[in-house]
Order: sequence, then structure tokens, then C-alpha cells
Amino acid sequence: MDGGSSPPGLASLSWSPAPDAPNDSRAFLDLGASAAHEAGYRLVCRALQLVLDEPTGNNSERMLGARLGVSPRHLSRLFRRHLGVTPHQFVRSAQAQIAGRMLRETDMSVTEIALWAGFGSVRQFNRTFLHVLHYSPTDFREQRRLGD
Repeated sequence: MDGGSSPPGLASLSWSPAPDAPNDSRAFLDLGASAAHEAGYRLVCRALQLVLDEPTGNNSERMLGARLGVSPRHLSRLFRRHLGVTPHQFVRSAQAQIAGRMLRETDMSVTEIALWAGFGSVRQFNRTFLHVLHYSPTDFREQRRLGD
């Protein structure tokens, strides 16, 4: 097994027991699928903890997968299955949340915060921040000042 993935074909298993088979044969198959689901869930939780421990670090899908011993593609499948987002989307959301706190609590410039939070450019930061928090960074900071 490759670190939590289910055996080939288990997820799409369409086996039906014979009419005279004991009822526990179905439970055995459900247990296998449930164990694979649980293993995937635990792997996603470990990935989330890595991101939250260091949200501004190198948290690319490739790096997270390497740290967890799975391929980036498998990690992405697990994230979509369990969270409905890709690892990249989760990381960007965490970075935007951290940046929002920095905008609220410091007088650092938007550019400084964008680079500190791990964004490659201010444009990328602005786009992600607006998508995640529904405000531009400047409007978000202004809302803070109006609330003071």
C-alpha cells in the first residue's frame, strides 16, 4: 500500500454477496472501505497541521506530498474528497487569513504583508485576498480603522 490509499478497485467495488452468504461478508467490505477512508482523513489532517504550523512556508502540493509520503496527485484527491478544495486552495486561504490578521494588527504595507505571507506578487495576493475574504486588502484594513 502507498501510505493510505485503498487497494485497487476498492472504492468502486460493486460486489454483491450470494443470496445465501452470511450478512457479515458485506460488513467486511464496508470495514475495508471505511478503514481506507479513515486513513485518507488522517493524512489530510496531518497535512492541515503542517500548513497551519507554518502557513507562510513552502507548502506546495509537491512538498506536502513528499513530507507525508504520498504523491501530490493523491494528496490532491484526498483533499478534494474530504474538504472539497485542493491543497493549494487551502494553503492560499490560510495565507490570506494570516495576512488579514497582519493587516488588522500591524502597520506593515500591503506589499510587505503579501511577501511575508508567502505570495509571489501583490497582484496574486490581492486576487486571493478578495476571493477568500471578500474585501481587497486595502478595504479590509480600512474596515479595521473604521471599527477602532
